[in-house]
Amino acid sequence: MSVITGKLLIDLLPNGTVRIRLIANNGGGNVAPFTARNLEIAEGAFIRTFGLTPERALELRAELERNKEFCIQMCSDDAVAAMFCRS
Repeated sequence: MSVITGKLLIDLLPNGTVRIRLIANNGGGNVAPFTARNLEIAEGAFIRTFGLTPERALELRAELERNKEFCIQMCSDDAVAAMFCRS
């Protein structure tokens, strides 16, 4: 299993939907955003999918509520990166 590095861009849209996009540093191609219906569902995805601690996921949720966007550098494995790839 390889590791993919890139930027994780997270936006809180006006309708309450959370859009999560992974922009890989290497390669290109289309990026299909992962969307969550609301912040509560997104917070769960941060924990389950991205391996954040519950405390860190809560901090990220608070940051999204304040600034409506968040961007971090991250490393993910193929399974996580596959969520964002269009086939």
